[in-house]
Amino acid sequence: MRHAFCIFLLLFTFAIQAADLTQLMEQVKADPQGQLDAQVKQPAKTAQDYFLLAYSHYVLKNKEAALEFSNKAMTLEPDTELAGRILLMQALTYGVFYRDTALAIEKLKLAQAILPDEDSAATLNLRMDILESFAQAYNQLGNAELAMKAANESLTLATQAADKQRQLDSMITLGRLHLNNNNLTKAYQHFRAALPLASEMGDQQAIASISMRLGMAYQKLEQHELALQHFTEAARLYQQLDSLSARVNALINIGDSQLVLKQLEKAKDTYNTALKLAVDSEDPYMLISAHVSLSELATEQGDLDQSEQLLIKAHQLASQVSAQSIKSETALFLATVFIKKQNYSAAKNMLDEAAPEPEKLAAYLKRKHLALNAELAALEQEWQRAYQLEKTANQLEVAQLNDTSKIQLDSLQTSLELQLQQEKQQQQHLDQQNQLKQWLLITLTLLALAVFMLLLLLSKQKKTDTAP
Repeated sequence: MRHAFCIFLLLFTFAIQAADLTQLMEQVKADPQGQLDAQVKQPAKTAQDYFLLAYSHYVLKNKEAALEFSNKAMTLEPDTELAGRILLMQALTYGVFYRDTALAIEKLKLAQAILPDEDSAATLNLRMDILESFAQAYNQLGNAELAMKAANESLTLATQAADKQRQLDSMITLGRLHLNNNNLTKAYQHFRAALPLASEMGDQQAIASISMRLGMAYQKLEQHELALQHFTEAARLYQQLDSLSARVNALINIGDSQLVLKQLEKAKDTYNTALKLAVDSEDPYMLISAHVSLSELATEQGDLDQSEQLLIKAHQLASQVSAQSIKSETALFLATVFIKKQNYSAAKNMLDEAAPEPEKLAAYLKRKHLALNAELAALEQEWQRAYQLEKTANQLEVAQLNDTSKIQLDSLQTSLELQLQQEKQQQQHLDQQNQLKQWLLITLTLLALAVFMLLLLLSKQKKTDTAP
């Protein structure tokens, strides 16, 4: 038995060595602790060994160890693909765990720079992963133009490679980016294309993401009852998927819709639940969102001092995560509160801090920045300046929120509802099949028992008949 086990280990080790890097990463992702346990018995020696050790720690969210072992891997002269993977993992570590988007982008640029010109499958996969990460990072920085460029390049490569998972990820990313910039038509087009692909792949995470963004789109159209339905469905799916940060985001959006619908007590309970989960997740972005939403509730209830305190906390957190768009947004929220409190000098300071380079703001932030400047100018009786600023702000409306957008969103909603209904029907069919199998098994068992009892009775009868 022990000999057979040793042979199995040898075969397993050979299979690991023969696998390519992405396969090895999938194996580590499936059992990161197993990889760490294996390293205790057989210490890392090569650059690949140290990278897999680092990746195990990354999956387990041990950020310091992930960086330590990945840096060690880089000192052992890894080949180009491995070096690119190491830099990408470091970028994700800085971006996801440290929330240092600027440093993450620097790592991504280094990874992109060392990629060879060849179009091997490994290089192509790495290039797409880097582009997808660029899109996410630039989106965090509020640079929609570069984010869309990276996501479009990733989608083009994924389509050429017929890589459905990366196509799906890129389409959802592009839909989110267009939604952020109020271009509902283009957002709809990407989500419409993504939904059947998500259905085909059974990707519940993608379906939840589409449902969430559909809620955001209805929110922009001020269809808050419909928005609430989609946010609630997204929160349910994220809870099933054990996706904590995404669930917090869905809850915050639920609270926002409840707030608009004047369901203040419900909104308060929802926000507090979201805040507690955000603290548990240690996700600064979710903490920022929860504080901002609670500040809006405080403003609605007339407590501007409480609103200001919550926004100061949010702004301090935003200043620590290297995400200029979030820092700008919290500054604009603070400016709004300062204007309401007639603290105009503080409002001006926040407007200046929100947009050190106004032209680089995302469209929705630029419009809000102009509108607040216009409001401030009007309050100070600078009528001509106020008029020009408000006029410019109105011209920056990217999307035409008209009946066409509403019809398109209704079409996507119908498709999503149909998808969810089909999944429920499939589950019911599966449950019926399982129940039928159970009944069949019980029936066969009873039949076998009956046959056994009959044979036993016949045997006894035969013995009785042959007895002297």
